[in-house]
Amino acid sequence: MKRIFWLLAFFVVLISFSDLCAAERKIVVNNRVLAKVNGKAISVIDVMKKMDMLFYRQYPQFIQSPEARYQYYLSNWKRVLSDLIDRELVIADAEEKAFEVSQGDIREEMEEIFGPNVMLNLDSAGLTMDEAWEMVRADILIRRMLYMQVKSRIFPLVTPKELWKGYKEHVKNIEGEEEWVWCDLTIKANNGKNTEKIADLAHKALIQENSNFDTITKALEEKKIDMTKVDLRISPVYRQKKGEIAPHLV
Repeated sequence: MKRIFWLLAFFVVLISFSDLCAAERKIVVNNRVLAKVNGKAISVIDVMKKMDMLFYRQYPQFIQSPEARYQYYLSNWKRVLSDLIDRELVIADAEEKAFEVSQGDIREEMEEIFGPNVMLNLDSAGLTMDEAWEMVRADILIRRMLYMQVKSRIFPLVTPKELWKGYKEHVKNIEGEEEWVWCDLTIKANNGKNTEKIADLAHKALIQENSNFDTITKALEEKKIDMTKVDLRISPVYRQKKGEIAPHLV
């Protein structure tokens, strides 16, 4: 596509504050054509309208402040102008490929941006319904166009072989991250001999299939152990990497 582009000297000169009293300051626009893309002119007003929508999405609480909007214009006009030029190129390509955007999709995104009171909020942002509608349509069109471009390039690269390779790399990276989940079991009986006996029974109960800490008391009671004379405590569950545990415990 042929791209013709020129930039006026200073955007600051084109958008400035009027010399009214401070309480009634307004933004004055000296409209000029900033660029032409495939025969379509992009003017100062076009850039400002796009920035108004972006400003409303990011800072709706300051939409009535001319000073805040003016500072936003000065900080972002170059980036927004460049984006508008790129957008026109993508949109032209999308229209050649007959991409379509339904009215329902546009309406849904309009409500997402401006809320249920679309007309009232558009008026606050200084936008007409047609202007906002066209900008939202272009946004959706560009997203879908870029998605298809990425999809057409990336999806052919995602093969079973590449997936298996990525999986092996992932497993290799996490092999050293083995995590241990454990608890402390504390047993105190009326004397050391009984404590050792109960600990041995508890250990045998734990290593049996389908046994856990919750079944220890029942297992000891089945061995005729008087649990009223035994202080059996189980700590909370601890989670630690293998390298964080003392070697003699592993």
